[in-house]
Amino acid sequence: MVGAARCSSGRAGRVGRRRCALVLVVWAAAAAVPARGERRGSLASNPFSRRVAAFRPEQVQQGKRGLEVEGQRVDSAGRLSTLSHPRALGHPLTHPRVTTDFAEPQTELITAPSRGNDEVQAELAGVHGFVAPRLRAGELLWAGSMPPPLQGRGNVPIAQYGASYLGRLKTLYREGRGGGGGGGGGGGGGGGGGGGGGGGGGGDLMQAISGVHFNFSPPEAFWPALARVRGVRAVDQRFISEQYFGLLRNYRRVGWLTTLLFGASPAVDRSFLDGAPPPSYLQYGSGDTLVGPFATSLRQSGDLGYAIKGRRGAVVSLNGVRRYLKNLAHALSTPNPDFGSNAGPLTPAFLQLEAELYGVARPKRTPGPNERVLEALRRRGVEYVELRNLDRDPFVPTAVDPHALYFLEALAVASALHDSPPITPREEQEIAFNHATVASVGRRPGLKLQRHGREVELRGWAHALLDELGSVCGLLDEGLVGRPYAAALAAQRAKLEDPARLPSARLARPLLDGQSFRDQTLALSHANHAALLAAAPDPAFQRALEAQVARSFAAEAALREQDAASGLSFAQFVVAFLEQTDTPPARSLLEAAAAGERRGHRSAVKTLRPAAARP
Repeated sequence: MVGAARCSSGRAGRVGRRRCALVLVVWAAAAAVPARGERRGSLASNPFSRRVAAFRPEQVQQGKRGLEVEGQRVDSAGRLSTLSHPRALGHPLTHPRVTTDFAEPQTELITAPSRGNDEVQAELAGVHGFVAPRLRAGELLWAGSMPPPLQGRGNVPIAQYGASYLGRLKTLYREGRGGGGGGGGGGGGGGGGGGGGGGGGGGDLMQAISGVHFNFSPPEAFWPALARVRGVRAVDQRFISEQYFGLLRNYRRVGWLTTLLFGASPAVDRSFLDGAPPPSYLQYGSGDTLVGPFATSLRQSGDLGYAIKGRRGAVVSLNGVRRYLKNLAHALSTPNPDFGSNAGPLTPAFLQLEAELYGVARPKRTPGPNERVLEALRRRGVEYVELRNLDRDPFVPTAVDPHALYFLEALAVASALHDSPPITPREEQEIAFNHATVASVGRRPGLKLQRHGREVELRGWAHALLDELGSVCGLLDEGLVGRPYAAALAAQRAKLEDPARLPSARLARPLLDGQSFRDQTLALSHANHAALLAAAPDPAFQRALEAQVARSFAAEAALREQDAASGLSFAQFVVAFLEQTDTPPARSLLEAAAAGERRGHRSAVKTLRPAAARP
């Protein structure tokens, strides 16, 4: 625990002589709380900074990082596109850089794992530069995270991935999410996001939301150094996985700071509510606009976004690898009594697939061919973490503020270095409250959050967290020209000192003055599209992406050939895939797999599992 006193005079003095507010910044479980009015000690003298000082720059620098950036395709008037994924962008199932997410018009751009944030930014710009001129005439990417005006629940077209078994499985899963599936969250740190819902052939309106995911893993030299600091001798995958879970718990504790600083979705079109009454923190603006005067990220709000509405059977804890895997397996294998015996195209379980468990941060491991995510984690442990609460930045053509990459990396490193006790049920309630409160009213003056049963001022807590990140940024900046981590940190301090600089405030101000959400976001979308078209992309990188287009169609055709040669029906393939984790298939799948087939589904399991075991 680090205690920080922020005083109106700029200095701490004796009690009664100056008016000070004690701000508690807690990452670990317990420590002494400074007395009211106590002078803040030098950060270099606290235990966390001493831990940072035990690391050499090469032990924290050049970890791997990458981005996944979602964005809806719209027409020139800002209407959600009803056209299929452009063929000029490659096959969405097999192209490694350009794919789709839940909805057919929801383009997802992916960067390769890189050792530097400048490399990530360059590749993200290159992929955007490849996509923009290859969209159909009049189409462009919607600049915001909250979707454009919608025509109702059944009018969000579900993504299509072709006729291969894997492609059909991905589409079938999306039909389950749109037709009554649901995600989990809550207790012990598994939450931070909501679940499914929806109906019919179209998707749930929540699935039309877009965001940015930052993937990160420290360099290999980080783990032995961390083990020495923690007094651990054996540096194996079990140790590394547990440390990743410590990182995830700590990010859950302070990830509201990311939402405050980079949240960029304070408004939404009224059509998104599909006739439901708006939450109390929103007010009507021009046209069909709903805007939160103090909102930062409706995408992360508990009412409209990826809400923390976990059913009791879908609670997944971040309190260690074993518990996480056990909870996730339970959610995937236990029928939800609120569903019918055959609800959902895939399974009547609480979760259709692992991807349905939303959260502000998740442990990740790249699965092998036909391997489930749960099995990949169980067999080979955590490979990297995915930080998921970053909104699209409508003011940036590539949707990502470059400062965000440096900030998130520093925050991830700090979260790994701090002690990380288990999250108790009471603390989970406080964490959920903090995330939801910052998302819905995070810019409200004097706002207070919860910590260990006490109220703490958001602004003071945020300043103290940034103070502590200074030593981490100094380590990451060692030897770098321009000190980009320190520059990113300074930019966040400036936002806290002048909240009008927050992206959510910059967006909300014109809306409160009469501009509509649709007009504002459409104008930003056109400006971003023009900037992307005017940019001069790297010719070699563009040729590489073009070559990947042809390879993606060849790879998809090869999958269909493998399916034909396997002797399995599609139903048998799906049943075998689900049974890797004892997930109960929907009755319709079992009946289809068993009816008139050459091979039963248990033979299919044996056929599928050898491929799944490959890394």
